[in-house]
Amino acid sequence: MKNTELQQFYRKAIEFYDITSDIDIQFAKMEDFGTATMPSEGTIEIRIRKGLEGKELYTTVLHELTHAKQFDQDGFDMFADGVIHWKGETYTKDTWSYKNQPWEIEAVAMEKLLYKVFKPSVQRA
Repeated sequence: MKNTELQQFYRKAIEFYDITSDIDIQFAKMEDFGTATMPSEGTIEIRIRKGLEGKELYTTVLHELTHAKQFDQDGFDMFADGVIHWKGETYTKDTWSYKNQPWEIEAVAMEKLLYKVFKPSVQRA
């Protein structure tokens, strides 16, 4: 990432979450706003849609960092066959609609909360 303010911002979130895995954030042409994956133990890859700006960019980064925390600490894992593990439970993609998935509910709530907490302090830095 080239944007120093954005780097400060996401580092605050990583510190807040106490994420111990290595995180690689890249920008890419994609339809989704962002994705987070854990291709190997201790490594989390986050992809953010190129062209996002302002609050939309920051909240997307926070949303995906919440998923990074879930991978790192909550036993969150998604498999190609649609099986999902989270907080000791096993689900399938068909268990809930996207907006009702507990890991998405947490990510949406935290993106809003952490944006309010971190954005003003980054602007003053």
